Amino acid sequence: MRWRDAIANRNWLIHQYDHIDREITWATITVDLPVWRVLLADLFAEAEERIAR
Repeated sequence: MRWRDAIANRNWLIHQYDHIDREITWATITVDLPVWRVLLADLFAEAEERIAR
């Protein structure tokens, strides 16, 4: 998981919304996010377990 990339992407979308490249955004959504979901699955499971306690 490259947090720096995730943060940079978030910052770009929030602060440069009028210059968003839709093709790059779509690639991020369709290619990167599914990978991040797998990589973060254990962290989400741990968080859900802690919340349930």
